[in-house]
Order: sequence, then C-alpha cells, then structure tokens
Amino acid sequence: MVENVFLFVPNVIGYVRLVCLLLAWFSFKSPIAFVLFYSIFAILDAVDGAVARRLSQTSAFGAFFDIFLDNLGRGLLWTGLFQVRMQLKMHALDQFCN
Repeated sequence: MVENVFLFVPNVIGYVRLVCLLLAWFSFKSPIAFVLFYSIFAILDAVDGAVARRLSQTSAFGAFFDIFLDNLGRGLLWTGLFQVRMQLKMHALDQFCN
C-alpha cells in the first residue's frame, strides 16, 4: 500500500500553520490577534519537525513545504513591519507639515 505523503501528520501540522499564517495576515491591524496567530505558527514550526522525525514521516514534500511556510511567514512579518513603519512615517510627516 502506498502512503499518501500529503496526509502525513507533520504535513497536516503544516496545513494548520498555513491557516494560522493567513489568520495572522488578515488580523494584522489587531496586534493581539496577530501575535496569537503568529506565535502559534512559530511554535508549530518547531513541533512539525520533531513529529516528522519521531513518526518517521519525513518526505521531500514535507521539507519543501516547511521551508516554503517559513519563508512565507518571514515575508508576512517583514511586509507587515514595513507597512507599520510607513504609516508611522506618514503620521510623523503629517504632524510636521500641519
């Protein structure tokens, strides 16, 4: 019987990480919700690798998916921080000019 690599437990954890990342993205203007979802995303990053090794469910897809989610998460964080920085600059410019 061929195992379905997409249903390996670490990959299912990865799907949960993806949902948490999307929820963090859509709740970026609410700091508490963002930190909650992004923290869950980050904690599960440590869990999925340990689970993969413990259950011997490592795969090329899982390795790719984990790295993809890590990079997507970093991109979200940097994009959000850039938006906040630009808003602060615009606010400071508005205060200075008025």
